[in-house]
Amino acid sequence: MKNHFTITMPAKHYIRKYLEINCGVPVNLSIFPDLFHDFRQRLTKDPGPEKPRFNIADPETVTIIISDADFYRKGFEMSEGDIKEFTKLVEMRIKYLSRLYITNSTSTGMTLTLAIQTFQEDYGLPEEVWAFESIKKDYFRNVGKSKKSILKSLKKEMHQFLCGEMI
Repeated sequence: MKNHFTITMPAKHYIRKYLEINCGVPVNLSIFPDLFHDFRQRLTKDPGPEKPRFNIADPETVTIIISDADFYRKGFEMSEGDIKEFTKLVEMRIKYLSRLYITNSTSTGMTLTLAIQTFQEDYGLPEEVWAFESIKKDYFRNVGKSKKSILKSLKKEMHQFLCGEMI
């Protein structure tokens, strides 16, 4: 990217850390096409009467790159509602990844505690960024709903991998 502008928005600790680890500082969302597309759609030149402001519940900020083309064509601001929706989308992605990782690890015989600690280590989300207990609560809250879909996804991916190797 030759020139770029940035937008700074509030985010939870683990959202900021996840984006910065995977997309650099400042965050270059083009690595995740789905998030990048959603982010670009939310950009505006005039967010209307609802001006962007920082939510006390989100103690950190994340800076995201806006290309010069997007800056001039689409805009350089987001409404507070769009910021909340975008960060919620990223949060859902991270939580799904955590549940997928933990389910996969526990299905291969790893203890739940070790699976969560390994997830934190592998994804660079230590205790002070995303607490063990918080991950555990989210897992138990959603495991019944998502375990079947997670296992179905794993089965599909394993089948594609094995069949792809045979061809």
